[in-house]
Amino acid sequence: MEGFAQPESVEADVSRNYLYVSNIAGHPLEEDGIGYISRVRPDGSGLEVKWVEGLHAPKGLALDGKRLYVADLKELVVIDVEKGKVIARYPVADAKMLNGIAISPEGQVYVSDFFGNTLYQLTDGELTPWIQSSQLDTPNGLSISGDQLTVVTWGSDIQEDFSTKSPGHILQVSLKNGKLGTLTNTPRGNWDGVVDVGGQWLVSNWLSGEVVSVGVNGETDKVLQLNPGSADLGWNSESGILWVPEMQLGRVTGYRIDPLALDGTRVGKN
Repeated sequence: MEGFAQPESVEADVSRNYLYVSNIAGHPLEEDGIGYISRVRPDGSGLEVKWVEGLHAPKGLALDGKRLYVADLKELVVIDVEKGKVIARYPVADAKMLNGIAISPEGQVYVSDFFGNTLYQLTDGELTPWIQSSQLDTPNGLSISGDQLTVVTWGSDIQEDFSTKSPGHILQVSLKNGKLGTLTNTPRGNWDGVVDVGGQWLVSNWLSGEVVSVGVNGETDKVLQLNPGSADLGWNSESGILWVPEMQLGRVTGYRIDPLALDGTRVGKN
């Protein structure tokens, strides 16, 4: 599917049969008000390019019931997907670039701050720091498995082309006590998106365009080789389709993934 403007994240709404796509549409660090969320059917029909407008540089998405949470630079925005309206905003004065979002089964919302080396949680109507540490190593995508929050990181000493002298890795954080650790034999890369596909993760490398599978012991296999700019992944566990936003090409592509075989086949003309 084409026609997007720097698509950064895709969220699959299985019950309503929609995909939501965040479009930065400008500078990723500017509060310019030109960002938006698109809505489209998984088969590519019914595209509403500017379904919800007036955002700045929207990135990570996460759906909880009828609430779509959006990491929009310096605030967490909540959209009622049945009304297509913004219903809440949670600003963070000290945020640098809010990026990834994950929601626990209990409804606890977690948000990463890419340049702030911070993980936030939404508590009592406020987005407050949960963990602040240089060990977060420029945190990006988030995924929850059981009582563990998986954090994929970009790396440190970022250069002008967004490469890093020290590539990122994969962290795990206990949701019980906030203990921070590194995945055994963690693979290195400029990681962006991460989804749990049952006992392992699919992770995108923004700079190389690779999507790789990562096992619980850090074992890694390449699943897809795409173009640079492969960003925050969306996963439909019912259809087995992985949705990949390709920021630099302005498109979103679906790949049917067999978690057992872990190979990807492009879905139709999507």
